[in-house]
Amino acid sequence: MDIYEGVNQLLGAIGEIPITDNTQALEAESTSDVGIARDTLLRMSKSVQQEGMWFNTEIAYPMVPNTDGFIPISSTILSIYSTTLIVKDHKLYDTEKRTFIFEKAQEVDVVFEVVFDDLPYVVADMIVRQSIPEFYNNVLGDTQELRVLEQNARNSWVALQKAHLKHRKVNLMQGSRLLNRTQNPSGLV
Repeated sequence: MDIYEGVNQLLGAIGEIPITDNTQALEAESTSDVGIARDTLLRMSKSVQQEGMWFNTEIAYPMVPNTDGFIPISSTILSIYSTTLIVKDHKLYDTEKRTFIFEKAQEVDVVFEVVFDDLPYVVADMIVRQSIPEFYNNVLGDTQELRVLEQNARNSWVALQKAHLKHRKVNLMQGSRLLNRTQNPSGLV
């Protein structure tokens, strides 16, 4: 899904005429309905992606220091998970050694921000559906219609969670102490 398709769905929710391409979506003024729709969509996209899902998370991602020993953090990185490393001043920081300087690459779990146009369809669709109630409320504020839009947003969140679990290959029937009665016939004992 392109960003203009998402913007068009938001515009359609308030009865506005659709735009025809990405350029209109990207270059619209922030105060226009198109600009407000785009900004709402991009803000929601970042918020959803912050969760870290199959399509934007790298485990044990190597972060290599530059010639000065610093590991700068790209603006496309939303989160870094490590027991001793954090992001500080847009650089990786070691909290144990209290330093920004690294001699070798550091492995951390990273959540990247994916450009809206490159998101898996189920994710883009959920982001659009989550954005519609916020956009609708900001522009029109009709509470009756807002309830319907919010229910659609909840339904799309459930669909995204199903897709996430499918891609993570979560299986409760294998490897679970609770459900594997062949190895644990009495349950939790």
